[in-house]
Amino acid sequence: AVQVDAQGQSRARPATPGRGKPVQRRLGEDAQDEPGPGAEEALEKVDLGDAGIVPLSADFSHVRTLHLQAVAWSEGGENFLKGFTALERLKINASTLARPPANLAQMPALKELDLRANHIELSDQTASELASLSQLEKLDLSDNPLGKAPDFSGMLELKSLGLRNAQLDDWPTGLQHQLAMESLDLRNNRLREIPQTVISPASDQLLAIANINRITLIEGNPFASGYWRRLGIYWQGVSAEYPAPLTR
Repeated sequence: AVQVDAQGQSRARPATPGRGKPVQRRLGEDAQDEPGPGAEEALEKVDLGDAGIVPLSADFSHVRTLHLQAVAWSEGGENFLKGFTALERLKINASTLARPPANLAQMPALKELDLRANHIELSDQTASELASLSQLEKLDLSDNPLGKAPDFSGMLELKSLGLRNAQLDDWPTGLQHQLAMESLDLRNNRLREIPQTVISPASDQLLAIANINRITLIEGNPFASGYWRRLGIYWQGVSAEYPAPLTR
């Protein structure tokens, strides 16, 4: 059984050693490494580990971080989340979520949302619900059969976006507005082409798009064999236009 004390604390599960990092290929060259996992500690944290969820009506508004792992999701899970109105970080990983939690809009302080490795497929409605979370700084939907991505035009605070292995056929919309972006992972999808607005932007957007492209990971997509050469030509043009190192 999981024990949660009066301060909202529970013992964390032992970390599983990670595998070695594969070579990563970015849309832009001379890219910086992805930022590593944050070392920030939560003021209050509840980690239920592998436990199931039972309906609770308690007030957990003092909790800032919630991590659920390997949970069989049900209506009880939705009711459970209703008590966490002040969350800043929410992780639900390796569980059976078929859609994003329904009450995310009732978490106005939420900055980090990690829903990796579930069974989430986005509809027009659920994609729109995610797109409305304009306060998010980190969003990870990797390892879900999304099928489509939200429109990110209104999510101007985003610094990190994970869409790896999300069964995406189309390039996500709204990324050109993400001037604060530090990491964008589109690896291992079904992308066959990159929009012209990304690899041949208008001159007044060239620097902004180039800054996003240099932190975009696209390895593992079924691009045609000549695509990488085309991207190389694009980046040579950027370097010629802006010989100084790109900065935000």
